[in-house]
Amino acid sequence: MTNVIKVEVKDVYGTLKYYPLCEKSQLFADIAGTKTLTLHAIKKIEALGYSISASTRAITFLGERNDE
Repeated sequence: MTNVIKVEVKDVYGTLKYYPLCEKSQLFADIAGTKTLTLHAIKKIEALGYSISASTRAITFLGERNDE
């Protein structure tokens, strides 16, 4: 059993939200009674010995060119 949970970090009106991306992180959110994990919950999950794998989505804007 690996002790890694996966979350996606999103900035929602200036507040970072941690969205569950795997079954384990969803289970922690269910236990907390929330759709997202708070920073407080993330710290407690780490205290239990879990590592957090956080990802973000890249934002592309309409009309943006990538000529590299």
